[in-house]
Amino acid sequence: MKRKNLREYAARIEALRGRFEAWRRSRSRGRTPEPLWRAAAQLARKVGVNPIARELGLDYYNLKRRSEEVTQSKRKVKPPRSSAGKFVEIELPAAVGRGGDCVVEIGDGSGTQLTVRLSGASAHDVATIAKALWSPKA
Repeated sequence: MKRKNLREYAARIEALRGRFEAWRRSRSRGRTPEPLWRAAAQLARKVGVNPIARELGLDYYNLKRRSEEVTQSKRKVKPPRSSAGKFVEIELPAAVGRGGDCVVEIGDGSGTQLTVRLSGASAHDVATIAKALWSPKA
């Protein structure tokens, strides 16, 4: 990488070096903490593995592997969640006292959603249908 990149990231490198030095002074043997490795790997992606390994006193090959893992994890794109739901039409028995039009939307917090559109149904019909469709199958 160009020397210019080292100058651009000098403050971040110094801050990270301080974190590594503090950890090295306070540790009682053990592995380098993951947050430190992640920060070093992210900087290595921008500045280069060799300069960061040299500046922070890290193993070149370990840092290279970790920076490649960061790059690969950023490339992994989650497939878009399908917004096309299944449509189910349910015929309701004729009710004595018909109600008005009704739309009921129920969500469980994980992104699963149930939408019920009823025309001429009572509140009891809406509750019965929602419960039947939403309840887990035994």
